[in-house]
Amino acid sequence: MRMANKIIRRRKRKTYEQLQILIKEFQANPEWSKDNMQEVSQKTGLSEAQVYKWGWDQKRKMNDPTHDIHDELRMYKKHMEEDTAKKSACSKITLPSSSKKQVKESC
Repeated sequence: MRMANKIIRRRKRKTYEQLQILIKEFQANPEWSKDNMQEVSQKTGLSEAQVYKWGWDQKRKMNDPTHDIHDELRMYKKHMEEDTAKKSACSKITLPSSSKKQVKESC
C-alpha cells in the first residue's frame, strides 16, 4: 500500500472583520449564488471554497434552535482579545539576548 504525498495545512482562523462581513452577507441573503460567493470572497480575502463552506455550516446551524450567530461572534471577539493580550504581555518582557529564544518559544 502506497501513501500519496499530502500537504498538511494548519487551520487559520478567520479574522473578526472577515466574520462580520460573512455574517452581514448571510443575514441579507442566506441563499448565495456563485456570483455572490465570488463577491464575498473578494471582500473577505478568503477563497470561494472557504466562503462556500462557511455558508454551508451556517445553514446547518440555522436548524439548531440553540445556535445564535451573534453569540458566536462575541465569543470569537473575546478569544481574539485574549490572544492579543497574551502576545502583548510577551512582547513587554525584556531579557538578555541568550534568553530571548526561550521566551519566544513559550509565548
